[in-house]
Amino acid sequence: MKRAEKRLARQIKQRSNVALAEPRLWSNKSQQSVQAIWAKEYRDIHYHCSKCHAAAVFSAQDQKHSYEIKKAYIDQKRRLCHDCWLESLRIKQALQDYANKWHTQKNVLRTDENFLQAWLDLVLLHKLYLSRKEDTARINMIKRLLDALQTSKAIADTLDAAIK
Repeated sequence: MKRAEKRLARQIKQRSNVALAEPRLWSNKSQQSVQAIWAKEYRDIHYHCSKCHAAAVFSAQDQKHSYEIKKAYIDQKRRLCHDCWLESLRIKQALQDYANKWHTQKNVLRTDENFLQAWLDLVLLHKLYLSRKEDTARINMIKRLLDALQTSKAIADTLDAAIK
């Protein structure tokens, strides 16, 4: 390390809300960004969770880990506090489980109102944690299947009443 870099590293270690940035460790895409030229350090970023509105901090150390170890894109911004982020991951995993079950048992599950309603509720809940567009196609598919089940039940009830 050059003398100036060592001095900067020493200064940064003394401040807990700052961490030395090493752009050479970023993902290839991040290394192509303008920030790779001028980034020398990470500083704590204070924000409010978009879900629960709690105050949160994307710490300098968390940034270093995200960008240099996990190779997240450098322009990634935090929107959720830690608790909401963990909940969003739990919901995302549950949605993946529903999708996998749907993929293997579609013929049976298309008439399972409890499964469809629980899946729809989970998709709509997950929407609260996202900044991007919701999964409109999946929502519409599940709603159509639930509507078809309701229609089938109404017809069956009408036929039962007519027979009695």
